[in-house]
Amino acid sequence: MQLWRHSHRDASVLAAPIVLALLAPGLPWLAGHGLRGMSLATAAIAVAVWWLSNTAGHIHLHTPLFRARLHNDLFALLLSLLTGVPQTIWRARHLAHHRGEAPGRLRLGVRGCLELALVANLWLLLAVRTPALFVCVYLPGLLLGLLLCQLQGRGEHLAGLDGISHHGRLHNRLWFNDGYHAEHHRWPGAHWTTLPARRLADAPHSRVSPVVRALLATVPGAPIVPRLLGALERLALACPPLQRALVRVHARAIASLMPVIAEHLAVPGDLSQRPWRIAVVGGGLFPRTALALARVWPAAHVTLVDADARHLERARQWLADRGHAFDLLHSTWDPRAPQTHDLVIVPLALVGDRDAVYTAPGPLRLVHDWSWRRRGHGVVVAWWLLKRLNLVRPAALD
Repeated sequence: MQLWRHSHRDASVLAAPIVLALLAPGLPWLAGHGLRGMSLATAAIAVAVWWLSNTAGHIHLHTPLFRARLHNDLFALLLSLLTGVPQTIWRARHLAHHRGEAPGRLRLGVRGCLELALVANLWLLLAVRTPALFVCVYLPGLLLGLLLCQLQGRGEHLAGLDGISHHGRLHNRLWFNDGYHAEHHRWPGAHWTTLPARRLADAPHSRVSPVVRALLATVPGAPIVPRLLGALERLALACPPLQRALVRVHARAIASLMPVIAEHLAVPGDLSQRPWRIAVVGGGLFPRTALALARVWPAAHVTLVDADARHLERARQWLADRGHAFDLLHSTWDPRAPQTHDLVIVPLALVGDRDAVYTAPGPLRLVHDWSWRRRGHGVVVAWWLLKRLNLVRPAALD
């Protein structure tokens, strides 16, 4: 009896999740090697969820791999466990997307209930046997993987288009021709091996992959990167070891720049004992920068500036529990407006004109930026955060 419904090349689609399933038991070992190991394990889970959902999972829901229904059901169960998403739910939502409809009432059926039960039992097992791994590695990795899936979907359908293709050879080898997305939407039932031959000359296409395309298309009114960073910030609230690590590396970065700040402004003596007025922009959700300042600059008068009152209320309680009483200001921050502080610390997730942060006149600024964006005098906060802290001294206000 023939195994494959469409093509023997689906063996590579089957092999991918099987290999990942065999490697999965190594994640606890990797996560046990300190913060670096935890970061790598989280990233591995995120990439696995993102990649499997958009390759094997996507192919299997449109063109099931096997002739036998039992084999298809077993493969769907495996994908459900590996991605943390019951494939019956994923299939229903995705097919509604192809029809241009909102997902309707879902009927799980026997297979869907079994998938849901297996995923729930996996979560329960991890939560009971390895709670730290579950909270600090698995859940962050799963959430990051789903966010990458969201970015990929947005990049494939910018401006409301039915599909934007990317014909890069490497991308399509790794993603089983998923780059032929306009062609896929024209023929959703076509097997992935046939899409290159169906290439549409007049279809919208891009030279960059979907996730990069989505990031490049971020606009101030709907910023994806700040939303992504905010979601990652919320993960820290559920993981005390990650909280301590974030405060530690930020305190170290600020401390290393304090002598440079003193030199720039010709300030004699110990800067940490000077009661400077410091504004921390967007520091309410998890006030790691305020906590870092409390360590290395105890004499500073710190004000947290946040546009979300809920974040400030959370920060108030958080800081009070640790014996700190910083000022809280419910407001947006404009780098071009007159400034009343001696130093402003700007987050990576700033919503607004980042160029103005570097160029608008005003007080000294410490700007969180990506590790490869060097401006002024800066230090890398931590390699695993991909983040640096740049010291900028704009011109004085008139």
